[in-house]
Amino acid sequence: VTAKPILIYPNSGEFYDADRKEWVQNTGVSDEDFVSYVSKWCEVGASLVGGCCRTTPNTIKGIYRTLSNRSSVLSLR
Repeated sequence: VTAKPILIYPNSGEFYDADRKEWVQNTGVSDEDFVSYVSKWCEVGASLVGGCCRTTPNTIKGIYRTLSNRSSVLSLR
């Protein structure tokens, strides 16, 4: 356990084929699936959530919407 902020910054989960030197399509998660984890990550202590390789602007928008909704709920408590 740590008192330091926890950062969640995963990629899309796609597989990179090093022999062919290309990403294998449809091996990662969809934007919707990716975003479905955001609240869970926050519940277990994430302070900052973002996206790395192969995430899209839509992924980031979804993260933003989820965190905005979560902030609204938390401020009502």
